[in-house]
Amino acid sequence: MLRWTAIASLLMAWITALTFAQYAVIYKLDGDRITGRWLGADGATVRVRLQDGSQVRVPIGQVQAIEFLSKEGIRPGYEAFKRYRNGMDFLDLGMIEEAKRQFMESIREMPRFPDPYYELAKILEKEGETEEAFRYYALVATLAPEKYNMADKFKAMAERYLQENQIDRAAEAYYRLYTCFPGSPFAQEAIYKAGFLFAEKLDEPEKAIQALKSAVQSFPGNPQAEKAQFMIGRLLIKLGRYEEALSALTEFINQHPQSEWLDDAHFTRGLAYHGMRRHQEAIEEFNYVKNTSPDANLISEASNMISESAWEVYTVSDGLPANEVRALALDGNRLWAGTSKGLVCFDISEGKLTPSPNTPDLKGVNVRALAVNEREIWVGTLNSGIIRIDKDTGAKREYTTLDGLPSKHISDIKLMGDEVWAATFSGVVVLDRSSDTWVKYTTQDGLSGNDAVSIAITNDHVWVATSMNGLNMFDKRNRTWTTFSTAQGLPSDSIRSVVATDTSVWIGWYSRNRNGYGRYDLLQNKWYFTTLGEDDIAPEDIFLALNGEEFWVATDAGTFVEFPVVGWDSINYPSKFNKARARVNCMIISGSTAYFGTSEGLGKLDYGMLKQLRGSE
Repeated sequence: MLRWTAIASLLMAWITALTFAQYAVIYKLDGDRITGRWLGADGATVRVRLQDGSQVRVPIGQVQAIEFLSKEGIRPGYEAFKRYRNGMDFLDLGMIEEAKRQFMESIREMPRFPDPYYELAKILEKEGETEEAFRYYALVATLAPEKYNMADKFKAMAERYLQENQIDRAAEAYYRLYTCFPGSPFAQEAIYKAGFLFAEKLDEPEKAIQALKSAVQSFPGNPQAEKAQFMIGRLLIKLGRYEEALSALTEFINQHPQSEWLDDAHFTRGLAYHGMRRHQEAIEEFNYVKNTSPDANLISEASNMISESAWEVYTVSDGLPANEVRALALDGNRLWAGTSKGLVCFDISEGKLTPSPNTPDLKGVNVRALAVNEREIWVGTLNSGIIRIDKDTGAKREYTTLDGLPSKHISDIKLMGDEVWAATFSGVVVLDRSSDTWVKYTTQDGLSGNDAVSIAITNDHVWVATSMNGLNMFDKRNRTWTTFSTAQGLPSDSIRSVVATDTSVWIGWYSRNRNGYGRYDLLQNKWYFTTLGEDDIAPEDIFLALNGEEFWVATDAGTFVEFPVVGWDSINYPSKFNKARARVNCMIISGSTAYFGTSEGLGKLDYGMLKQLRGSE
């Protein structure tokens, strides 16, 4: 840096000596500065080309100083260097606070100038401000690792964080040591420690994978490399990156056939196959573990996963508009799913769910009920009333309160022939096809309550469940309502779901901390009740379905199936639902396949496969 004088000859001589410079910063007497590619000078002006291509001439008499930036690197700015030198002078004089202020001013002037950071870090470390000192050391290491080798400081800081149980900071310090000083004798230990801390203590799989991959690639001979390679595969499973996990685990199994983690690797590879819906290969891996592992817990997990192979879980990544599935309807080889953000139709003809490109556009609609017949799709929504869709033309007809609906909040829709019934929180309605409007039934017409949540239709009756006012039966012939409540012997007036045949009706009931089901025999005029769950449950999550002679009950704790003569079977939900504490919203059965709409996606259970797998164990 050279300060200008009024003597042009000195200026020209100095400029000539620095003609190798590529860029220049011109500091003007008025405080302005101009940066550009150096073009030269004459006896009166200096010239630079700006970034936009224009040229600027500055009279020599207006110049205070010029900073030249060479091809070899960027040097600190004039002000920044001046402040830094002042800080060093104050340090020599023992004026620590003034030195700190000067270093801070230098940083403000040029934030990428490493020297003042380093001096500040040393001062703070001597003053016992180790946390702040480390922050500045980290910045120095980022800005100029080749100039300041502080691997030992990072190692000491990481170990101190470990002693203080500040695991996250220890992991970051170890990782920074490796990235800034990969040639350090501490780098190998540091990157392995960082990876294992991210994986085992902090549950940060992305960072762990990055660190462990770097560790294995840089130091493959380390004794921890084998474990690191296995953990990469397991962490990829956690992130749902199944194909990458399969590749990593297969490589591990082939390279380490005698590894202490071999059984775990086979189990984890089974999880990868399971996540990819390659169930036969998954079952082979789990059976391998059952036949070879001495670990009773791992064997138990493998057995559970064999049963879980009968499940598939579909989420947004598989075509759902949202993971919150509130309604389901079967339509031949199609399954309709209503979510909190729209509707989707799946083709189920080949045993898997494939989204149809011809799904009607209901993007953003909060679907709460679905019903389908040969000609129409009926959609009940949270706040948009009812939408009828013509299958052939795709034409939509929206029904609101102007068409006779008592509420825009629809909780259920059921069809039988030309009959269309809907439950709302302001009563029940049935469609008058001749006028295309709705006929309303409320407490004024005989309902026990307007809080209708579920409907079942038979040849002679319409059954309406309410959230707080029991069960209602509508006699189609006499057009009268009959109420069943706790006064008539129900265990609760809160009914979540109802299904019916011409001779029996089943209800799923709940109270504050328990739930169960009941069956009413119309021929004997008699109720039968069973309690299923108590205390630690979501009691209102109880949904019923009939499948021929099978009676299905879905709760938040699991699903139960009753068979004539044989009795009950209990089915556990897949681990993906259990870990997320998924809430069950609906259930529908087709042959040996059951579909479950939950708060965490759509579950598909191949019940026939489940029974087969159980029989093979």
